[in-house]
Amino acid sequence: MRPADRRANVKLVSEVDLESLPGIGPVIAHRTIDGRPYRSVDDLRRVQELRPKRLEEIRPLGSTQGAAEIKA
Repeated sequence: MRPADRRANVKLVSEVDLESLPGIGPVIAHRTIDGRPYRSVDDLRRVQELRPKRLEEIRPLGSTQGAAEIKA
């Protein structure tokens, strides 16, 4: 799991950064951006084709606070 300060802020990250998350391709990344704003990572349930299992896998990697960038 990434430390809290290294999470991807789903409210701010780019489509390219979203695609770096496991199981997130260009279509879901684009839909995620189109679905903004998000108040919490749970709001990602609104993203079409983002399945509950995938959301659980990326939940520890995302947040709605902090820096926009995904840091390696």
